[in-house]
Amino acid sequence: AGPGGQTGIRIMNSDGTGGLQLHLQAGYSDSGPVMSPDGAEIAFTQFDPAPITYHEIFLMNADGTNLHPLTTNGMPMLADFSCWQPNPALPRQILYTMTNMGTTGQMVLINATGGSQVVLSASLPPGSYGAGCFSPDGTQIVYCETQTAQAIFQMDLDGSNIKVLKQILGIPMTWAP
Repeated sequence: AGPGGQTGIRIMNSDGTGGLQLHLQAGYSDSGPVMSPDGAEIAFTQFDPAPITYHEIFLMNADGTNLHPLTTNGMPMLADFSCWQPNPALPRQILYTMTNMGTTGQMVLINATGGSQVVLSASLPPGSYGAGCFSPDGTQIVYCETQTAQAIFQMDLDGSNIKVLKQILGIPMTWAP
């Protein structure tokens, strides 16, 4: 943590030695860092903690170089990172939640190189969608909706074949290998 309680991104060896600060920017906090499946990059959420005026997904190399924003949704949309596409045979994508200042959310896919975004939950009723995760083969996604249905859902990678897995308020979640 930095001055004023802001958080940054650090890496270290599995035995706790060799800690290295990769990112810490004055006035902002970083959260939810997730290493890419090949270990080459780290995606994370950067935000202005008080008041929340900025909430985007950033990407950097595992050594802290090549830092750049992946999303530029702007306010009032807040981006929160979820997970990487695990299948190396499929395009390198990141699944994240885009929320309208905490009221309604959408599951969104974006290429790790940036560019166009695909809103997977566009055909779903209004709600607060989040905590998405890819299946181990990368062809399906599980996610929760916490506002109206309060359930865990599954859908195909293109947003089709949506089904309720369990009527329960359940976040976070992951697939068993």
